[in-house]
Amino acid sequence: MFPERQSGLSIVGRFLYLHEADLAKALLNSEGIESWLLDENQIRHRWHLGGALGGIKLAVAPESAERALDLLAQDFSEALQDIPEQSLPAHAEEICPRCGAAAIREVSTQRVPSAIQWLVSLFFLVLGALVPRRRFTVTRHCGGCGQEWSHSDRR
Repeated sequence: MFPERQSGLSIVGRFLYLHEADLAKALLNSEGIESWLLDENQIRHRWHLGGALGGIKLAVAPESAERALDLLAQDFSEALQDIPEQSLPAHAEEICPRCGAAAIREVSTQRVPSAIQWLVSLFFLVLGALVPRRRFTVTRHCGGCGQEWSHSDRR
């Protein structure tokens, strides 16, 4: 199979999402194959044109095209199945700001609006402007030190 060509380069992959294209480019670069992303900035700024432009194209030099196609065709999912989820690092929002433990639990509570919030909402409704308000609060509790915080506390 001969890959499609553009600007003297061979197109070895097309991606709708930038993160997929970046992963494929990183795979090729880790194997010593120099690669380029074509139409990346166009689609980054005008994402709705991604389908019309043919997606983000991954291009390599013509002499590296066959090896790049072989690398991109490999399936690495079996290697990922052996990694237990508990051994993966915790996300920044899942770590206690006081002790750094990852043993937290989230509690979502519904906030009841006060009378002033109702009056302000009614005022803006009369003006014809709807003002969104948060109805739920997500609070996190650390099992290690007992610290309690919400996402808005960190900002």
